[in-house]
Amino acid sequence: MEILDGLEHGSYLKRLIKYIKTLRPIIKRNKESVFYVFGTDLALVLFLFGRKFIYEESDLMYLNYPKVLIKIFKVLDRFLQNRSEITFLTSEGFRQYLYDNASPNNVFILPNKLDPYFLSIDRPEIKLFENVNQLRFAFVGLLRYPEMLSNFIETLMDEKPSWEFHIWGDGPKEMVKLCKKTL
Repeated sequence: MEILDGLEHGSYLKRLIKYIKTLRPIIKRNKESVFYVFGTDLALVLFLFGRKFIYEESDLMYLNYPKVLIKIFKVLDRFLQNRSEITFLTSEGFRQYLYDNASPNNVFILPNKLDPYFLSIDRPEIKLFENVNQLRFAFVGLLRYPEMLSNFIETLMDEKPSWEFHIWGDGPKEMVKLCKKTL
């Protein structure tokens, strides 16, 4: 394993330039390799270098961008997925969003969730909550599905006003406003 450089959250173009600069020697040394990449930016770099890649899309980060950019990134995402050896989407919702019902043959769903096997094993080390009146819920990551999240929080707050909700993340402006209004 080789740590190449750190990436700060920010400009997509700066990240792309840093990827190209940092990965160029590795990509040139490994002409016959198939690279496994996460995210649109890395897939784009491999495509630009003319290398084979497997593309895993675990989040559609561009949904947080202005509508014009969302359309551009959606087209770019589909373009790159069509040129990958294989694309894994971690959600059926991503496939529906990107392709409606007709995705390419190289696109597969690889759910990003706990295997049901783990629900059936005995876990004596897990303790039940002694006081369910003081539960805390946390939502972490890109905030989507505003109505669903808002309804969930409002319903539980009506039921148990003592429960706490913490939200860490970002999302479309409407989602952020709705979360602030709800809480």
